[in-house]
Order: sequence, then C-alpha cells, then structure tokens
Amino acid sequence: MKIENLNARSVKYTLTPKGVEEKPRKILEYVSKSYRVIKLINTHIKEVTQEYIKKGIKSIVLGSSDKMKEIVVQN
Repeated sequence: MKIENLNARSVKYTLTPKGVEEKPRKILEYVSKSYRVIKLINTHIKEVTQEYIKKGIKSIVLGSSDKMKEIVVQN
C-alpha cells in the first residue's frame, strides 16, 4: 500500500499489486476469526442461560449505562 499526503487533513491510499493479492486473504482471515468469536459467544450464552434455568431464574435483564454497567438478574 502506498500512502500519499494530499494535505494536512487527507491522505491518499493506493493499493499496490501485492496489496491487491493480500486484501482477500486478510478479509477471509478477519471474517473467519469473527465467525469463530461469534460462535464462542453464542455457545457461552447458551451455557450460562442453561445454568440460570437450572437455578430457577426466570428472567435475565442485561443493562448498560454510563452510571451502571452490570448484569441485573431477576427472579
């Protein structure tokens, strides 16, 4: 990739032939890694949900705000 400063606020990026070859590989790596992470998160959510169900917890409320960032569990 070639980088060219056009002015103080903008930059021009030009893909080289090598960059054109690498781009699809990097995209595939990123998508594959993201998919694996999403699968792990889904598996973890299912496991945690099953644990709460076994404990008799009927609902789980997930909350987030600037003042309070925590998981609130309600029976």
